[in-house]
Amino acid sequence: HHLAEIFEIADNVTVMRDGQYVGTLITKESTKDDIINMMVGRVIYEDPKEHSMVAPDAPVVLKVENLNAGKMVQNVSFELRKGEILGFSGLMGAGRTETARALFGADPKQSGKISIRGKDGQLREVTINSPQDAVKYGIGYLSEDRKRYGIVVQKSVAENTTMATLEKFMSGPFIDKKKENKIAQEYVEQLATKTPGTDQLVVNLSG
Repeated sequence: HHLAEIFEIADNVTVMRDGQYVGTLITKESTKDDIINMMVGRVIYEDPKEHSMVAPDAPVVLKVENLNAGKMVQNVSFELRKGEILGFSGLMGAGRTETARALFGADPKQSGKISIRGKDGQLREVTINSPQDAVKYGIGYLSEDRKRYGIVVQKSVAENTTMATLEKFMSGPFIDKKKENKIAQEYVEQLATKTPGTDQLVVNLSG
């Protein structure tokens, strides 16, 4: 939405949401926030923060030193403090995704040190060679390409739900389907997933 253009070319603006008339505003008496609020039903824009909301003495929960993983990730170092949101910016091909995948163990790293703050409050070096290792240390990964890397579309909702922690649902060489479906159903309810059942293939879900 090119909202700035509305104020240049329109005297009035009418907003519709979900097929329903919401209201009409006089442009010169309104702001962009007013229009956004009518469009989505709430205010979603916040002014940029002028200073960090994280205390200067907040403990470091994740520390990465000289991480190397292929050509895209060279000597990457950073610290993440408790309560902090750390973002990486750059053009496509700059190595943002590759850094996250190497940290998660989805791609092999050649060298570098990863340290995580444990429950005892101590920062210790850990070995992450696979996503299973990362999950064990409390690290999750949300892919930017959900369809390609975030799900297996030809598997069921239940199978996709338990895939990252499948060992918890094993009974010898077999998967405990009853336990798997029980946990999957709990997540369906918590996340309000629109599905006729946990055995539905993900490819058949909408969105």
